[in-house]
Amino acid sequence: MRKVWAVIRREFLERVRNKWFVITTLLAPVFMIGVAVLPSVLMTGGGRVNQIVILDDAGGTLAERMRTQLERTGRFKALILPTRPEQVSTRSDSLANDDRVDGYLILGRATIEEGTAEYRGRNVSSLRDMGALEGTLRQSVVVERLIGRGIDPATVQEAQRRIELRTQRISRRGAGGESGEASFFLGYGVAIVQYMIILVYGIAVMRSVIEEKQTRIIEVLVSSLKPFQLMMGKVIGVGSVGLLQFSIWSLAGILMVRYRVPILRSFHVSPEAIAAFRMPTISTELLAITIVYFLLGYLLYSALFAVVGAS
Repeated sequence: MRKVWAVIRREFLERVRNKWFVITTLLAPVFMIGVAVLPSVLMTGGGRVNQIVILDDAGGTLAERMRTQLERTGRFKALILPTRPEQVSTRSDSLANDDRVDGYLILGRATIEEGTAEYRGRNVSSLRDMGALEGTLRQSVVVERLIGRGIDPATVQEAQRRIELRTQRISRRGAGGESGEASFFLGYGVAIVQYMIILVYGIAVMRSVIEEKQTRIIEVLVSSLKPFQLMMGKVIGVGSVGLLQFSIWSLAGILMVRYRVPILRSFHVSPEAIAAFRMPTISTELLAITIVYFLLGYLLYSALFAVVGAS
């Protein structure tokens, strides 16, 4: 057993002291924070008020309704500019060169009947701003259509009030606090991470065997210990590195979930986006099952990779 422990110690220290182990171990939590924060930052869009111009080629009350609804969102401040069809191109070029304007919305005569409009701006990458603009346009056009047909928009709006279906995972202890989507993405993410670690460290075992065969070091090693002891030492040593790295990533993920509110606030994410950011509950049973599946999967595939390397 002392000989096996010597192989385990060598394989473990050789990889832990490698600079790539340190880099990948530190970059993974940063990547997790980026994946969690980036959608919320894109939804927030910086939190500034966009100055836009509405080129009104349609006439009527649609442009005024759009301006009122956009300013209520707190994301836009709009100015209406009545425009004839032949003036749209000229005024578009002028507004595109005006640094005081973030964008302009073109409302034509076909906007109400056909539902077509065009927005050109510098903030089109903000998902929240574009969602607010599209939602406001859709609501305003629907109201104009209803009024044109003599239907009370308030009655239709009341009938179309949003219905929210909340899903929760149930277990023997009752209904859980996480949604079905959160549980799915948690399981999917854990499976992907396990697959990557098992594949990377399984290949590391194979490369170690191949390198020692090419340099004929394995002939010296086999003269002092059995081939099974050598393979077991390599598998356990490299697997300990993977388990250590997986544990560090799991701890970083738990800390990120626990302190997600201050982390998101440090990136100036809005309170609405923070409230919408929900993470599933990570139970002790889940951690235990994850570790067991990792160990069993790693032992199986690392042994197969070692056999391939030896052959």
